[in-house]
Amino acid sequence: MPKEDYSLTVLWNTILDSINKPLCRIITRTL
Repeated sequence: MPKEDYSLTVLWNTILDSINKPLCRIITRTL
């Protein structure tokens, strides 16, 4: 796997993670 692909994957995972955590909190509060 090329370095560019790897760093993009890491970046994407970080972005997804930062979106998911607040979402989970909101969902838990709503339920």
